Amino acid sequence: MNVWLFTALVFLIGVGMGVGKAAVYKHIPTYFPKDVGAVGGLVGMLGALGGFFLPPLFAYAQAWTGLPQMTFFVLFLLTAISFLWMHITVLQLLQQEAKHLRNEFELKGDRPC
Repeated sequence: MNVWLFTALVFLIGVGMGVGKAAVYKHIPTYFPKDVGAVGGLVGMLGALGGFFLPPLFAYAQAWTGLPQMTFFVLFLLTAISFLWMHITVLQLLQQEAKHLRNEFELKGDRPC
């Protein structure tokens, strides 16, 4: 991989991580209004642990496969797992808060689509 492609990929990952971080911190007061500090601290802790655990994980993935591009796959996998975890958590919170809407649908009766 040449330096230009590497720089472009790192830039794209940085933009994606920035958007992801903003989205997560936006959701904290919405979904956890009583625990903003605790949840914000947990998110910050997980981010800090990423800087500690990810570099060795990148090295192990590259040593295991022999491909330097495995760094990007590890980041993709971690991002996909985090997205799924956040999605499931938000769905559970919405179901708890809106139990009365469980059997309601957006379109009722003879209203047109």
